[in-house]
Amino acid sequence: MNNELLRQLTVPEQTLVDAEIQRRTKSEAATYILAVTFGCFGAHRYYRGKTGTAVAMTLIPFLTFGLGIFITYIWMIVDLCLIPGWQRADEAEVERTTAQHLLDRRQTEATTFHTDDTTYGAAAYPVVSATTLIQPDSVIESEVIAETNATSMSLASTSTSISASISTSLADNHDEL
Repeated sequence: MNNELLRQLTVPEQTLVDAEIQRRTKSEAATYILAVTFGCFGAHRYYRGKTGTAVAMTLIPFLTFGLGIFITYIWMIVDLCLIPGWQRADEAEVERTTAQHLLDRRQTEATTFHTDDTTYGAAAYPVVSATTLIQPDSVIESEVIAETNATSMSLASTSTSISASISTSLADNHDEL
């Protein structure tokens, strides 16, 4: 496990990592089923992405006119013991890459500004002296009041539309009863 990377993630990000492990790793049960049924031909190794050794397991019985099947059976029995380690290694790799991706994305978002549909890096903004950023209190106050009024109007219209939607839904449900 990559405990150092996981400690840097938030709880929702850790949940996302767990979901990604479930989504991207191969099923251990399917690996066992393939190993037991067609293991002497390397089916479980094909499934796990170990194609080089899977091809070897497939060719050995054919190239030895069937005598090599005993070798592949022994190999399959050894693989049955190795499958849990393969599963842990796959999970650790998915965990590491996903956690690193989330941390990289967080770092990128921290240094990138989004304006409408355009993204600008921090380097695209020139450094402005502090004196040009100072505005009179009345200008700042009027901007804050305007923004507050716009937000209040937006919330009021949203509240009205939600309440209308709920009323319509309740009326439809009442009619169905």
